[in-house]
Amino acid sequence: MSKNNMYILGSIETIIGLLTLCCVSIIKKVIPKLGFVAYQSAAAGSYNPSNYNMSFGIVNIIAIIFILAGILQIVFAIRKK
Repeated sequence: MSKNNMYILGSIETIIGLLTLCCVSIIKKVIPKLGFVAYQSAAAGSYNPSNYNMSFGIVNIIAIIFILAGILQIVFAIRKK
């Protein structure tokens, strides 16, 4: 694999990891608000924000792995002669 290809693939992996982390953080903030809107429109039961909290542990770990793999590929491509 050429130096240029490694640099491009490493950059893509890093960007995918960062975008995944950003999307997960947005989703974690928006879902409880959507739950509140649904509760208000249905007017049934009781609203509890903890009912709408989601765990994205595996997704975060995969995103961090993508970021680290991308950085390692970029560093390896820069050091490759």
